[in-house]
Amino acid sequence: MVASAVERALGYPYPRPASSFLFRPGRGARPFPCKEWPGLGGLPDFLQHLGEDGSPSGCAAWTPVLAIGSNASPQQLERKFPVELFPDAIIPAIKGQLRDFDVAYAPLLSSYGSVTATLEHSPVCTVEVFVTYLEASLLERMHATEGGYDLVTLDDVRLELGNGEVLTQVAQYNHQRGTLHVPVGDEPGPVALAEIPAVGREFPARTQREMQEFVHGFLGAEGEFGDKYVLENLEDDDTRKARVETLLQAAKPFRYEKAVVQKTLGSMFDKQVK
Repeated sequence: MVASAVERALGYPYPRPASSFLFRPGRGARPFPCKEWPGLGGLPDFLQHLGEDGSPSGCAAWTPVLAIGSNASPQQLERKFPVELFPDAIIPAIKGQLRDFDVAYAPLLSSYGSVTATLEHSPVCTVEVFVTYLEASLLERMHATEGGYDLVTLDDVRLELGNGEVLTQVAQYNHQRGTLHVPVGDEPGPVALAEIPAVGREFPARTQREMQEFVHGFLGAEGEFGDKYVLENLEDDDTRKARVETLLQAAKPFRYEKAVVQKTLGSMFDKQVK
């Protein structure tokens, strides 16, 4: 149990399929070639094409939401949308390339022990993302798992999906206080998630384990980095909150000017997801 909790904390942002996929609770991911995605209006026929059951209605009105970190992983989606609560849920996750941004670390140690992701403007970078399409009840559930984040609308972006479609506006969960700026490189600045592919990346990149070890030192935590430190963040809320407060002092606001906050979602000290 202890080992699995530590592995989960250090495993963020978790494995993601190499292609677009359909997520269905209790069934996992059904990958498909990105170029085959017909758009939301064609979803009912597409399900039949894939041999999947279900006949969703009103899907043309579902909300496209960027999945930049763990929300692109079937493992995390299974935690957020357990089959006993969402037996009929269907979430298309469409792979794409987002220009002029990168996925960086947020000033947060989550309730499950990970240093989580947020989006940062980076004009020379193109980063791999997914777009999840969420019907209203699933969108509300996703909101409930994003404590410490804002739901924002990004305008004037270029998000190129694998089927050739280009989105210029999309919803996104970004950390309320922005991006963690720490001296991983020559001077303090954003740190990208090394697990997330990107082209033209200007930020230094670190894996989750590497970033956790850096944060351990940055915080001046006692002892060597290891399971004990990770478990403190999982089991001692007061310790985790104090450490998050220190990280917040090293945060700087999201640098994209055409981001409009639609909703502030809870506190960064919330339990994000079981």
